[in-house]
Amino acid sequence: MKVNCNLARVIANGQPSLTAFTAAAARAAHLIVDYMLPAGLRDAAGDSYAEQVGQASAERGEPWLSLFAPDDMAALLRRHGFWPVRDVRQRDMIPAAAWDRTDSLRPADLSRIAHAQGRLPA
Repeated sequence: MKVNCNLARVIANGQPSLTAFTAAAARAAHLIVDYMLPAGLRDAAGDSYAEQVGQASAERGEPWLSLFAPDDMAALLRRHGFWPVRDVRQRDMIPAAAWDRTDSLRPADLSRIAHAQGRLPA
């Protein structure tokens, strides 16, 4: 099942579409969600990006409404029937050698990827 929406926002707000999604999630269903870190958990590059892009994103209709610490995201997933499998920093998403670049693209602690699996029915 593919869901095309801001699932972290749906989960945080407890919207009905989350109930439909979790009801349809079979035991083998996997959920991959990227989420933004709050200030205090971001590094300098992440803070700079958030400052520069966050307001522009909001002005274009996509405000950053949900910011999560990794433990908070894991708890949120558990509350909605998912078992966290792993949580990955941007730096760790690809082999370290791939970050050896000549351009300005560098990993930042701005967002993370959470991977969770649907639980078996009780």
